[in-house]
Amino acid sequence: MPTPRVSTVRATGRLTTRTWITDLNRYRSGLERDMARQLRLSGCEFGFEVDKIDYVKPAKKAKYNPDFHTLKKRDGTKLYIEGKGRFLTEDRQKHLLIRQQHPELDIRFVFQNARAKISKTSTTTYAKWCEDKGFLYADKGIIPKEWLAECIPTKSSASPSKSLPTRPSRPPSRKQSSGY
Repeated sequence: MPTPRVSTVRATGRLTTRTWITDLNRYRSGLERDMARQLRLSGCEFGFEVDKIDYVKPAKKAKYNPDFHTLKKRDGTKLYIEGKGRFLTEDRQKHLLIRQQHPELDIRFVFQNARAKISKTSTTTYAKWCEDKGFLYADKGIIPKEWLAECIPTKSSASPSKSLPTRPSRPPSRKQSSGY
């Protein structure tokens, strides 16, 4: 399999039409790719897995690499958005440690399904866990407009009336000849 071309504007979230398709390959899940598209369409300048946040696991120093951060909120701070399909015990423990050690950080979750249970034997959902622990969250992979309104749009961002390129359609199947 050929190696995908790397975009020179990887970390900024500002992409030209040419780099749009190749840039989609760098996300590790469809949820992260969809969240990046929402951030681009909103005009927010963002970074993907750019920052590293130090925190200490009991008896072990570790680093957390948030999925997305807006480069600037209107109050001058960063907003970290973490996309979660599965929200494992290890992830929940990590975020509690980060919250304890960095209470100034604004970390929010976007779940594919916030009604999913944290384990087979628990009645607690991802949403309930976030509410109990004081984390903001969103459901169905959609970043709320209120969150996007908190970020300062880039000077070069598209106006709301303009739309960015959509995901490429599936390539034609072998039965549909392209004429070559």
